[in-house]
Amino acid sequence: MALFQNVRFPRRHWSILFAAMLLFGIFTFTFHFHSRLLSPSALQASTVHASKEHHGDPNKYTFLALLTPPSSENDPYFNATRVLVHRLKHHPVTKSKYPIHIMVLRGVDEWKIRRLEADGASVLLVDPISPSDIVVDLDSMDNDISDRIRHMFTKLRIFELTQFDKLCVIDSDILPLKNIDDIFDVPYQGKPPTPIPSEQREYKDPKDGSSHFFSEDFADYDTNIDDFYPYLLAAATDRGEHHMIPPEPLGSFNAGMMLIRPSLAHFQRLLKIGAYPYKYENAHMMEQSLLNVAYGEHGWFPWTRVDPYYNGVWCSLPEHPHLKTAHGKFWQSDSTEFASVYLAEWYRAYGEMLAFHQYQTM
Repeated sequence: MALFQNVRFPRRHWSILFAAMLLFGIFTFTFHFHSRLLSPSALQASTVHASKEHHGDPNKYTFLALLTPPSSENDPYFNATRVLVHRLKHHPVTKSKYPIHIMVLRGVDEWKIRRLEADGASVLLVDPISPSDIVVDLDSMDNDISDRIRHMFTKLRIFELTQFDKLCVIDSDILPLKNIDDIFDVPYQGKPPTPIPSEQREYKDPKDGSSHFFSEDFADYDTNIDDFYPYLLAAATDRGEHHMIPPEPLGSFNAGMMLIRPSLAHFQRLLKIGAYPYKYENAHMMEQSLLNVAYGEHGWFPWTRVDPYYNGVWCSLPEHPHLKTAHGKFWQSDSTEFASVYLAEWYRAYGEMLAFHQYQTM
């Protein structure tokens, strides 16, 4: 007490000290009061709710591949699909905690469906979408479209699968090399700033050769613009054969592997845009050309970039240690497009798949 006996505070200082003590008391009471109201379980529930707004329900995540009827008696894509299922369901390095579904077009042999189910996949049987189902002027499509990809508009049906919150859509000619579950961590996206017309993709109207920038009138979709959000389309850059390491970011993505949020509004939107192939490279790459316009990086629904090594398209030997997947028709043993290590990886994976199921049935 002697320490303070000779200390005299001006009245103004006493007022400040009293006010500070009063505020401290109010803060302490409020903190303890709300701490009791917001129990750990309540705080956890609030966090989970916020997480679901940005990510959906992890119990509704799945991988999904597409299997079409073969364009010839030889059907390498069926074997490739089996390898993909084995890698995601059973392989100790690449095994996923999420299920895998195969979207199978009607017309695929019944025995193939039963085999995929026995391998561990769930099958979703769908009707095909052919170009004549959505395109107004078939003559405006690229003449180089092969029989193999004529069913690829059916891939748009991924947006109808609203029983899932996130789909990782993966082509059958992709070989997982590492676990890729963390791709599901990419969050949903909200509405961006109003797009600048001159930054959109440019196309020519075949009627008069006039140039236009891609634009959208949401009145054409009979849906409020807010109903399209949140949305999600995440993918890796569609790098070329002679790309840098690591690959440089480009303005277009490869649709061989995408993370999407299904939405009926987006499905109907894509059908509307798809009616006019001259707006998307004359459908040269079918659904990939369409999706790159519909989710252009400067539009209403910019695609989200992911690590390019999630989709190792045009994979080279130096980047092999970095790749999460390799993307190519590696079963073509006489191919000169890829380093031999990738051909060996695929045939090893094929052999492992056959051996695994032979052992399972013994």
